[in-house]
Amino acid sequence: MKTQIYNIDLRKIITRQKLILSLLFTIIAALSFVSCDSIPSEVVDVKNANYKVTSINAPASVNFLPADSSVVTTVKIEKKESVNKAWISIISADGKIVINNLVELKDDGQSGTSGDTQPGDGVYSAKFFMSRKNPNGNYIINYYIEDNVRPAPDNQMKIGTHHFGYKNSTQNFAPVISDLNFTSSVSRGQSFIFTVKADDQNGLQDIALVFFKLFRPDGTLSQPSASQDYFIMVDNGDVEGFGDIKAGDGIFSFKNSFGTTSQTGNWRFEFQAKDKSNEASGVIIHNLQVNP
Repeated sequence: MKTQIYNIDLRKIITRQKLILSLLFTIIAALSFVSCDSIPSEVVDVKNANYKVTSINAPASVNFLPADSSVVTTVKIEKKESVNKAWISIISADGKIVINNLVELKDDGQSGTSGDTQPGDGVYSAKFFMSRKNPNGNYIINYYIEDNVRPAPDNQMKIGTHHFGYKNSTQNFAPVISDLNFTSSVSRGQSFIFTVKADDQNGLQDIALVFFKLFRPDGTLSQPSASQDYFIMVDNGDVEGFGDIKAGDGIFSFKNSFGTTSQTGNWRFEFQAKDKSNEASGVIIHNLQVNP
């Protein structure tokens, strides 16, 4: 058996071990430094969306002026550091007309563009314009703020609303109803549809309401609810619910049927329309014979 002899130099082994230990201490120290540096010892100041809206100002009524049809509204905001942006939208009270979906509120002192009179005072202003074509009636300004603290969309909030009346300085004409399309008799349980045409010289968008009142054969008034004594007709294209074929064509529709316990005899329908200035049309009366 051959014996292999290893010549071991202890001094070299000890030197290598010292180098390895030194390297390990260096790595541990570096890791400790990184770990300690990533955890701050001081108290961290957490930023909150703590703005406060103290006032909203806007006119109660607006009259169109050819020389200047602008409207200015302002919002006073305290602790505005957490406000990223603020804006308004302007719509008609019935939601059918959108004047502007986004007009930014600014604190820039640019009275000509934003309507703001002094920069940096926490009063945010917005300027928008009403047209002569916008019908008379009631409108709503909605106010919104987006903060720079919370993630979207949680950082957006509606902060208020304002209602104002508008007059476009043009002559207002009462609406006109015509062309009633209605059967003369039905049986109880039978579904039927009737329509009436509505016009307005101020435009179809000026029509606020087309409706009818309904009187039983004994002369009593039939009401859809305790607080409303008339039934509303629609021009929204809802064929299934109201029998209206085409939205926005000025033909207003209603689908109805009389229950098995309804009175038989002549039911009286009285049709009318009103515009956004509350001017009323004439009345069209129709008698319907309801059979068993």
